[in-house]
Order: sequence, then structure tokens, then C-alpha cells
Amino acid sequence: MENLLYNISQVLGITIIHSLWQGLLIYFVLRLVFSSIPALSSVKKYNLSAVALLSMAIWFIYTFCAEASAYDWSPATGNYSAFMAGLNLHAVAHPDFKTTLYTSIKSYLPFVSIIYAIGLVVNLGKLGFAWNKIRLIKRSMISADNLQERINEFSRKLNISRYVKVSFSRLVDVPCVIGYFKPILLLPITLTLISA
Repeated sequence: MENLLYNISQVLGITIIHSLWQGLLIYFVLRLVFSSIPALSSVKKYNLSAVALLSMAIWFIYTFCAEASAYDWSPATGNYSAFMAGLNLHAVAHPDFKTTLYTSIKSYLPFVSIIYAIGLVVNLGKLGFAWNKIRLIKRSMISADNLQERINEFSRKLNISRYVKVSFSRLVDVPCVIGYFKPILLLPITLTLISA
């Protein structure tokens, strides 16, 4: 089992290192597009940024699969060798694994993988807490019927085709928007005290 975890950490570690230059390249391309077309609307900039993030994730998965299929799994011993044979991962080692650079960082790759896994778990936890908070905010919303007509009017004037709901919430301190497919404009409940 230790050999399998070590081999996975090697493949994951080299994939993480590759993802650094890959992400930097995608970022530079995105910045080049933004600087060469300064008149892009904020919606198009947002969509391009989302495509860039998705591209990074897809490239990471592709690199991981390529490195896993190129990695020499033959030194691995144990009950899982038949499983590896079933996955057809017994390929000739990728030339990158034999370079001097790889040899010099090989011993650090398990630590890179562990740090990456810890960061992934922490960020997934933060995402879970944020999702839970948004769920609580949606449950505690107070309808703002008198403002909804004005928001609908502004939406028509600004050519916003999506219906934007407006509500008050005790759980927000500043005006904000939640939701992408069904956007909700949230206003702090204290604004009702000011207007009254």
C-alpha cells in the first residue's frame, strides 16, 4: 500500500508542478486578451475568466492522466498490481521522469502532494461553509415588494433580460447579489430603518 501511495504522490506531485506553469500561461493569455480588447463588457470578462479557470482544471486532469499513463508502475508490489495491470498503466517511463530536474525534486513530491491535499480539503471546507451561509441567508430573506417594481424598471432600462429578485436580509451588512441563474439582490435590513 505504501508503494502505491508513493507512486500516486509522485504522479500527483509532478502534475502539481506542471500546473504552475500551465496556470501561469493561461493567466498571461487571459491578461493579453483583456489588454488587447479593453472595451470588453464585464459579463464577457467574467465568462472568459470562468473559461480560463475551467481550462486550468481540464489541463490539470489531462496532465495527471498523461503522467499516470507514462509513469513506470512496475516497481509497485502488492495486491494492487493486478488492478494497475487492468488499468493498463504499465507504460514506459516518461522522459520527464528521467531528467535531472525530476531526480532532484523526486523526494519532495510526496510533500507537495500532501500540502496540495491539505489545501484542497481546507478550501472545500471553506466552500461548504460559504454554501451553508448562503443557504441560511436564502431562508431568512424578507420580501421587498415595494422595491421590486423599481428593480424591474431598472432592469428594463438597463436591458437586463434575467429577472432579478430583491429582498432584505438580517445576515448581510452591505448590499450584495447571490445566485447566477436566479440572481437575488440582497439589501441589509438596516436600510429599511434609514428609509423610514
